[in-house]
Amino acid sequence: METIDACKALVQTFQHFQGKTALDWGAWLGVRHHPSRTDYKIYVQVKSPYSQALQNWIFPYLEDFPLESHRWQLQAIGQVLASNQREFYFDLKASTFDEQTLSAILQPVSAQTQATPLLNLMRAVRSKSGSASFPQTTYGFSYAFSPGERQPIISIFATSDGYIGSDMFVRQHVLSAAAQHKWDFSAYAECTTPIARDLFSTHFHNVLGFLLLPNGKLGFHVSLSPVFAVPGVRRYP
Repeated sequence: METIDACKALVQTFQHFQGKTALDWGAWLGVRHHPSRTDYKIYVQVKSPYSQALQNWIFPYLEDFPLESHRWQLQAIGQVLASNQREFYFDLKASTFDEQTLSAILQPVSAQTQATPLLNLMRAVRSKSGSASFPQTTYGFSYAFSPGERQPIISIFATSDGYIGSDMFVRQHVLSAAAQHKWDFSAYAECTTPIARDLFSTHFHNVLGFLLLPNGKLGFHVSLSPVFAVPGVRRYP
């Protein structure tokens, strides 16, 4: 009952933030299952000009950080019901990514010293040769603040097909990076076996996320649609 009441209250708050602006996708509910609990997260789209109520809601975390600039624009907000963790999602306006862009993202939360490890992770997933350049694709980033914490989880996002290529190549690069960093991606490897030789498909991998945690450790996230049969897409035994 408490979860339902909290969800209703948050939905009302978010509806107030959106107002009567025409939206593209509006909102969705995320569900994450853990061994001991299930977390729910509400995501909502927001558009400029941003309401004063929304700016006030964000201010305790990002203070005078610009929600829109020549580099980026706030596109969505999210909150986990159980922990009240808040996350703010920005789209980068340019289709390129470089060290200067990353520095501008890290500077407001005093994380500039972690730029090199994060860039190295992005390069390691992008290219086995560690190429210094990044491809043209859609990029974004987010700050996720937990209650009482001043240092957020910082995520850099890139669309997987533009960043690497087809599902087959994304899978190869992800598993190579996982082996290099000693990450356990066995479940990912198993569930993506049907597309291991799907040279042309781009249906299943969505977004790659490169994370910088408050303790300085790095993380990696893969957004993957269910690997089910899709008309016109070949499947292999």
